[in-house]
Amino acid sequence: MEITNFARKKKAFIIAITDNPLSPIGQLADSVSLCGLRKLLLFGSHASTLVILDCLIGGAFSEAQERSVEALMRLENTLKGCDVWIQ
Repeated sequence: MEITNFARKKKAFIIAITDNPLSPIGQLADSVSLCGLRKLLLFGSHASTLVILDCLIGGAFSEAQERSVEALMRLENTLKGCDVWIQ
């Protein structure tokens, strides 16, 4: 939520992937992709979520590769200073 609130302040377009449009992240998003988690046996499968992520990331990078890399580098540096970056 911290990262989403940070992005919202920077006027970023927020895309949420959630199982419920009323979830906290869904409420902050400009666009919501619903993706339910189906429990097969003892574990849930995140395959559909990963497919959506792969399409979004691939589409964003194919549009503007150089700008995308620069933006990700800026984001990484910013998040490292906010103690929300996972290394």
